[in-house]
Amino acid sequence: MATIKDVAREAKVGLATVSRVINNEKGVSEKTRQIVLNTIERLQYIPNASGRTLKTRKAGIIGLSVPDISQKVYSMLASSITGALAQEGYLLVVSNSQGNIHTQVTFIDMLKQNKLDGIIMVSDNNLNKYIHDSMPIVSIDSEFAPNIPIVTSDNDMGGRLAAGYLIEHGCHKLGYLGPRLLIPSEVNKRWEAFCHVCQQRKVEYCCFLTPYEHGEEMSVAQKFLEEHPDVDGIFTASDYMAYSLLKILKRDHRKIPEEVQVIGFDGIKMDDWSMEVDLTTIRQNITEMGRELVCLLLNRIDKPSEFSDVLQSKIPVELHIGVTTY
Repeated sequence: MATIKDVAREAKVGLATVSRVINNEKGVSEKTRQIVLNTIERLQYIPNASGRTLKTRKAGIIGLSVPDISQKVYSMLASSITGALAQEGYLLVVSNSQGNIHTQVTFIDMLKQNKLDGIIMVSDNNLNKYIHDSMPIVSIDSEFAPNIPIVTSDNDMGGRLAAGYLIEHGCHKLGYLGPRLLIPSEVNKRWEAFCHVCQQRKVEYCCFLTPYEHGEEMSVAQKFLEEHPDVDGIFTASDYMAYSLLKILKRDHRKIPEEVQVIGFDGIKMDDWSMEVDLTTIRQNITEMGRELVCLLLNRIDKPSEFSDVLQSKIPVELHIGVTTY
């Protein structure tokens, strides 16, 4: 069985050059790339057990890495991406990382080994040293490398819509409740825009940012209400957090929306919650986001030597009025 050393010797190039060709990296002339590919094919060298045609080097598989597929927003996103990929002849493999950086890096290694053709990545970890900007990767919300495209909802618009609505409907002290993110992320624009509107309108507000895992929303919401008992208009970073807040407010016999108005972010149906309410929320267009992610990723796969002109795509959001506000 041929080895990578055999390929390098026969093609009269270095091992690093063969590796770059296998991983579809820059820094190899088209003439040399073709010589290496022809040698690989002639020697029937199979890198990392991938028996796909090396000239196309497509496994027909796209990876989606999310923190927790049990969160409905991610399951909805996976469904949208699966449908868009199926039309292009690709399958989707989902990695449920639980926020573990080692799991995410393993997924990136699968891409380098040609077991995946591309990755759609959701991560709050700093992955910059593992990702270079020519990789076929598209990010949701977070910045990984200068030329890695980002698809995001219009978080700035969401924050402005939420603050404006609460102020216009009688709230005197507003609060934002969400995660503290340690890397540059478009999600931060939700609270930044929210606070900016409050400042412009000269309305009292507080911003409660704290790191937490999915499943800890109830305890975080409890702490927020203990520290800020006088807020009467609250915008949360997610619908999960909004529903947690509503459960505590109901337990404490706080009237909604008479005493406290609540706006979430996502626009998902929480069928598994005992409190079934029509939440006022900033709705993301998950279907459109899935299509845009697939479009940008497949463009990078098909044109690996070209950087896309589109490095950030913002999907519009809309305010859905439910019973948790006036």
